[in-house]
Amino acid sequence: MILRHNYLILTSNISPMNRIKSLSMANAISLLIHAGAFYAIQFQFVNRNTATNISDPYQSWLSASPAIALKMWGVIYTLLAIFCLYHIRMAWSRSTNHNANNDTSRANILFILNNLAGAGWLVTLAGGQESVPLVLLAIQLGSLIIIHQRLHVYKRDRRFKSNIYTQIPLSIYLGWLSVLAVATIDSWLQLTTDRWKIVLVSAIIFISLLVMFIRHNIFFGLAVIVALYGMIVKLESYKTSTYDSILAAWIGIGILALASVIKLTVDFRLRESPQVYQRPVYD
Repeated sequence: MILRHNYLILTSNISPMNRIKSLSMANAISLLIHAGAFYAIQFQFVNRNTATNISDPYQSWLSASPAIALKMWGVIYTLLAIFCLYHIRMAWSRSTNHNANNDTSRANILFILNNLAGAGWLVTLAGGQESVPLVLLAIQLGSLIIIHQRLHVYKRDRRFKSNIYTQIPLSIYLGWLSVLAVATIDSWLQLTTDRWKIVLVSAIIFISLLVMFIRHNIFFGLAVIVALYGMIVKLESYKTSTYDSILAAWIGIGILALASVIKLTVDFRLRESPQVYQRPVYD
């Protein structure tokens, strides 16, 4: 409450356009802090004595293999960088009524909070802490969900640039972070049996289908497909028998891929202009 009160005081005398410009710049700076912390820890530029591979936190079987996770985080940070640069450009070249500037205003400081929590999550995780990273990851996920609600992600009838530069980056980020949250729960509860693995994979698939068909967000499902494939690669590297878990993940990929095709087909038909009935003219 105190932070919110101080923030309102600081922004009360700032014009709406200057506020949007400030937020867009702060978004980019916070993302640099987040991504910088990830790569500094991942490549051991700091804390060289730490053996934790930050791309595979908690060593959960539900998290993707380190190689795939590292590439996926690279894709996510690149998409979020494009998101920030686009909104900076729109803040300096368009009016407050532009869709991108409206998105920046609606997101407010949530994207900044998300990145700062992400950087803190990485630092505390690499430091060997247990409870603090869980709280920070929850803040990341919660702030991102609120951003999706405020920006109405995914809204099919928005302009092409809004889809490319705003909705797709946030959708993929949320999909990947959601699977990571489930992996964190798995590691915290120490669910090691194949039965629990199948239950958790089923939960991921169910949540993805809800987001895809209720929120119309195919890209969330595509991010989950990548996460499931990374999970399969990791499970196949284990010496112990994990056939049932691998089969469940492959089934999940098949279900989400089929759902994506169905959703794309439905959305494409909805985008087609309706045929207007013309009453026949008789001579």
